[in-house]
Amino acid sequence: MTRLRILIKMESADAFELKAQALNNDPHLKAAGITALKFTGDKKFIADGEFSSEPPLSSAPAAVPQEIKLAPARGKKLRVILRMSSEDAYELKTQALNNDSRLKDAGIAALKFVGDKLYISQGEFSPDIPSPEAKQAATIDEKIRVTLRVPRKDAYELIAKHLNKDPDLAKAGISGVELAKGAGMIPVAQETPAKPQKKKRSFTKVLFATGIIVLMGVLGVGALYFFTPPAPAPTEAPLIPVSARDTSTPLPPTRTTVPATETRVPSTATKVPSTKTLRPAATRTQPPTATVLSCQSPAEVVVSSDFLSCRYGPGADYLYRTGLAKGDVVDVLGRAETSTDFGSWIRVQNRWEEPVKCWINASSRFVEIPQGDVACLESIYPEKAPLILFNTNLFPQPYNVQASRSGDLVYIDWVGFDLLPGDKPEQSPRYLVEAWTCQDGKIVLSPLGVDEPYTQVRDEGGCAEASYGYVYMAHVDGYIGPVTVPWPP
Repeated sequence: MTRLRILIKMESADAFELKAQALNNDPHLKAAGITALKFTGDKKFIADGEFSSEPPLSSAPAAVPQEIKLAPARGKKLRVILRMSSEDAYELKTQALNNDSRLKDAGIAALKFVGDKLYISQGEFSPDIPSPEAKQAATIDEKIRVTLRVPRKDAYELIAKHLNKDPDLAKAGISGVELAKGAGMIPVAQETPAKPQKKKRSFTKVLFATGIIVLMGVLGVGALYFFTPPAPAPTEAPLIPVSARDTSTPLPPTRTTVPATETRVPSTATKVPSTKTLRPAATRTQPPTATVLSCQSPAEVVVSSDFLSCRYGPGADYLYRTGLAKGDVVDVLGRAETSTDFGSWIRVQNRWEEPVKCWINASSRFVEIPQGDVACLESIYPEKAPLILFNTNLFPQPYNVQASRSGDLVYIDWVGFDLLPGDKPEQSPRYLVEAWTCQDGKIVLSPLGVDEPYTQVRDEGGCAEASYGYVYMAHVDGYIGPVTVPWPP
């Protein structure tokens, strides 16, 4: 017999009452399958009304009088909170949704998991706990649970249709939709039934059966013509892997909204010639008769710190993408023209079996450059390495974005919202502001991560091009946005 160790958090009064029942060897405990108890702070178990250093051996439960099993417990409910592993929790939730009879045998009438708003009772979601006298009504139609693995965008769209009670789902016979958070349920393999032997039929029976089949086919085609819901409008392709995202065309900078699919950060208003052309190293001087030396870009760098974060964008406030260890060699793809306050950032690609492209700080504290100069690299952000976005109808973008100026400081504020656990990235700012401002006579990027819906950035005068910026909300799968900042003159 298998034993299960359960940790229950309850009020002190209930704990004392339960301990008194255990010390009095109350038969209700054995009827519930409880053979031993041990309370926080106690050194020994309570088994059979006595203290014991070890729990009793597994054995068949003792016989309990019928009146004790049924009469005293009728109409009473006990709320129990259990802390268990995710795998066991998903299995228990599956049993509850499938209305497993073993839960009723254990006296469990309803379940509610942390983060859920509804109880699970009799295989359905319910806002309230069912009364003890409630009985499950006999159902005529049988239900079948189907598990599909679809792109995240399509899954959210299906859930949205279910929440909006879309009639297309009812026509398709779909009464419930849920998002699996684990590895997903795998249908149980079933043996193929043996093929029955063919029986000889007369020519008249065969002709009659053929006519029935043809008639059913005609009726089926007619039913499909009149009752099949209209085909959905074509949608964009599902999320693409990170390695393929960097080749798509960026959006124009004046666009304030993006479609509900994985998109890219808008490009800058105008390319700055000084940042797009290769320039010779400042320390190299050429005599009039010497050949002009070209600026050499580094092809690879070596990680020198014990651990180095590789991020979605060129800055420490961007989402964490992956990690690099000391001694890792990565290929260099380009750099970003960022403000001196945010350091020098380069885009790299690791040499794993499945390469990942991300951004690292190019400071000598973190990497070693065997050959070349980072300043010789081409500035590729965001035109050739756009930011990964995650936009769906389920998550609205920040709105009511405003900006005002006081000298060289621009104040930006907006209205946002908070994400639920699981959608909100851990240890990352809630919002991201990308501001391309004039500093030291040129337009540079100043990425700012904040948790409150406001920030400020330095914007000097003296640049031929206008400054601009965008506001995003951080999501575990990318950024929600962008929303254009109405930049003050």
